[in-house]
Amino acid sequence: MTADSLNNAIRAVPAGAWGVGVSGGADSVALLALLHKRPDLHLHAIHLDHETRDGQSSIDAQFVADLCATWGIQCTLERRSSREHGASIWPINRSARFRALRLALFRACCASANLQGVILAHHADDQAETIVQRLLRGSGPAGLTGMRPVARQDVLTILRPLLPIRSADLRAFLQDIG
Repeated sequence: MTADSLNNAIRAVPAGAWGVGVSGGADSVALLALLHKRPDLHLHAIHLDHETRDGQSSIDAQFVADLCATWGIQCTLERRSSREHGASIWPINRSARFRALRLALFRACCASANLQGVILAHHADDQAETIVQRLLRGSGPAGLTGMRPVARQDVLTILRPLLPIRSADLRAFLQDIG
C-alpha cells in the first residue's frame, strides 16, 4: 500500500470539524496523524479511559493527551467511571458496555463541540474480522455486509475512511513518520 492509498482514504473525509476516536493504539494514532495533515479539518480527539489492565489504561490516556498537545489538537479525555453512572442502563456484556460508553461519549462531544460526527480507525482487517464473526454467529446475507464507511447511530455520524487499508500499512506509515 502506498502513501497515495492512505492519502486517498483520508481525502474521503469532508472538510469541517470532526471528532476522532483515539484509543492510543497504532491504528487510531495513524488515523489522527493522517487527518492532522489536512488543513481543512478541525480535529477534536476523543478518548475514553476504560480503567482496565490494573490502571495501565491511564498510560494510554496520558499518551493521547500528550500527542494532542504536541500537535495542537483539542482533546477530550474521560474515564469510564465518570460516564458509567446509572449503570443499570448499560449492557452487562463488557465489550458491548464499553462500546456503548464510547458511543455515548462520542455523541456528547459531537453535540457540545458542534462536531459533524466522529471518525474511527476501523480498517480492512477489522472489516474481515467483523464479517467472519457474523458468519460464525449464523448471520444471513444482510448481516455479512460488514461495516459501512459512513454510518449513523441515532444522531451520530460515523466515518471509517480506513476500511480499504490494512493494519500493517498503518503501522508502516507510523514507522515512516517516526
